[in-house]
Amino acid sequence: MQQNCLQCVFESKDALSEAEREEVKRYARSHKIRIAGKHAYPQFVKYQANCYPWYLQTEQEQEDLCEALAAAVELAGRIEEKMPYELGLKAVTEKTKKVLMLERQDGAYVLGEADPEEKRKAMACSGGT
Repeated sequence: MQQNCLQCVFESKDALSEAEREEVKRYARSHKIRIAGKHAYPQFVKYQANCYPWYLQTEQEQEDLCEALAAAVELAGRIEEKMPYELGLKAVTEKTKKVLMLERQDGAYVLGEADPEEKRKAMACSGGT
């Protein structure tokens, strides 16, 4: 496995470990959230090159995933207002030179473009995920 990423996926209760289920239940109780549905339990996983998938371990990883989820909610709202192609969303292939990226600037998200290869190199040099 050669990817470095953080993942949030919604699973059935049985797909989570006992510790994960208890943590989700504890969080839901403390925030008065009712978890219901077939795939309603969040699972947070860290993928790192040449390692087994694992739990998030640092506060920075949690903050990064929260930022990514906030950006996803923002993008979902924008897609409700415009067609994906109007925003610049398109399929990514090996030949893709630029991809759409949301960046937080002065407390708001701004749509921009990034070169995925440059981002990958910068993250590898900084040790980022």
